[in-house]
Amino acid sequence: VWPAHDTDAPEIRLRCTRDNKVSTRWIGKGMGKPGDKNVVVHFGPMGSATTWQFEWQVTADIPVELVKLEAQIEKVGD
Repeated sequence: VWPAHDTDAPEIRLRCTRDNKVSTRWIGKGMGKPGDKNVVVHFGPMGSATTWQFEWQVTADIPVELVKLEAQIEKVGD
């Protein structure tokens, strides 16, 4: 059972390095309630770039299976 305080609940965190230069800040999201087996987490936009490198971490010693990472790609400008 997770600790009573939401700040102590396990999080999955993601950050992105764009064009091998600028990294975003770590964005943390809750991992659901104990026993949840199908948790979908949305992190939102990570900015404009030609290449992206994603790093993720979990704040607790628990098993995590990353099944899919999706990106919405849009052309900017002409």
